[in-house]
Amino acid sequence: MAESFSFQSFVEAIKNLSAELREQAACEELERASSMVVREPSWKFRQQMYVNRLDRLVRFLQGQDVSAELTPTEAEAYALLRPAARPAAAPAVAAPPVAAAPPVARPAAPAPLARPPAAAAAGRAAPKGAERRRSTRIRMSTRVRIRRESGEAFEVLEPGNISKGGLAFQSRQPYEIQEKVLVNMHYLPGQPESSGLERLAAIVRVSPAASGQFLYGLEFLS
Repeated sequence: MAESFSFQSFVEAIKNLSAELREQAACEELERASSMVVREPSWKFRQQMYVNRLDRLVRFLQGQDVSAELTPTEAEAYALLRPAARPAAAPAVAAPPVAAAPPVARPAAPAPLARPPAAAAAGRAAPKGAERRRSTRIRMSTRVRIRRESGEAFEVLEPGNISKGGLAFQSRQPYEIQEKVLVNMHYLPGQPESSGLERLAAIVRVSPAASGQFLYGLEFLS
């Protein structure tokens, strides 16, 4: 297969770019790798690992601390992105002493007024990139029904967490990246069938989980 999903090679390719161009290239590569349709199981697993590493790289380039999430291989690649040490400056030649002018008394500047908590919070910059676009995630004890848009087969499960924009869940079912599904929130057994209770969503993230399952992230489209 022509696609190698080599994270090290990608970092080598962007290490000499400016910070802005590195972030742009990483975002574009994440979008490209996530949208690829890979059928062969071993290559699909490599694709998922590559997408996860690109996601961490994008967050790192946007200023987040992802050091606790890195594998040893990723840590070696990240070392390539550190700025080169600047050469030591030549020692300055001491100038002849100059007689200091007598100090001029200046009135003390008034102390700055303390900002109320609400104003201080408003003054802080919003997070960059993907995190700025995500909603706050919460854990909620509920059940959802997930049905493939392409058929009637469905499964009922408890999501890991829910946000305004989507949710995460574990399943043994092999969903594809960008596959469309219909989600019935707060599902109750025996609930009357109605398309008005379902929301259209797309699978946007996949990673291996324990016991042969996969951890999926989906984004609501409606």
